[in-house]
Amino acid sequence: MSIVISYFVYSQRDGYDIHPGFKSQMLRLGVIAEVYLDNPKASPSVQALIEPMAKSREEKVMILSTHEQILNGQVFEGCRNPSAHAYRSKLVQYTMKIGHALMNRGVVGHFAIDYLVTIDNDDNNTLLTGIEINLRQGGTTHPFATMALLCGGNVDPEGIFRTTEGHLRCYIATDNYFDEGLKFVSVDHFLCHLQEEAALLHPTRWDSERKTGVVFHMLGYLSHGKIGFTAIGSSSLEAQTLFDETIFFLRRDAGKP
Repeated sequence: MSIVISYFVYSQRDGYDIHPGFKSQMLRLGVIAEVYLDNPKASPSVQALIEPMAKSREEKVMILSTHEQILNGQVFEGCRNPSAHAYRSKLVQYTMKIGHALMNRGVVGHFAIDYLVTIDNDDNNTLLTGIEINLRQGGTTHPFATMALLCGGNVDPEGIFRTTEGHLRCYIATDNYFDEGLKFVSVDHFLCHLQEEAALLHPTRWDSERKTGVVFHMLGYLSHGKIGFTAIGSSSLEAQTLFDETIFFLRRDAGKP
């Protein structure tokens, strides 16, 4: 790792200080530094809530969900829930610690922490580095709220969502699926086609008994070739299968083989 000093650069040329006063300011004020992380393997995030009216201090910080962010470069395109087992417990632990530090500073409401996962070249251990605190609801709020509303339940201490019956639920969500062919699909046609698929027990239907299936949103953006959806399954594999089936359904609706 290399450290880049962002605000002040103190340098000398031929023994002459070309930035007079910077050194004294750095000693007095400090600096803001950036750490360059080589070859990040993943970018997980944790969504949490600080509830000031909770009964005990421990209950005031609640973990809502853990995710693997789906990124296109640095653009958020969706998420997978939950995050990878290899570091999920650490994500929960670190976020709880950050949450209590924020609470002590008077923060209330939703917040989310973005992390980067890297591998230590010396001992091959997985390293987690917090890179951003978002004091707001974010891109992972909507799919989690959708699952919580439809399935009922809570996140357990390991960061896994379980229904009120104790059954595991996972999802993959996107709010940025784009297909040029969808620009020519009306909302009415899309809903009619979806109902026809549901009548055939296609995986894209929502099964209220099993509490699995696909929920669409952003239908108003179909005219721009864009739509969002959340695929909820009883395992990560089922959620991925539902997600893939939905892509197949959307491509066919867009007139593509």
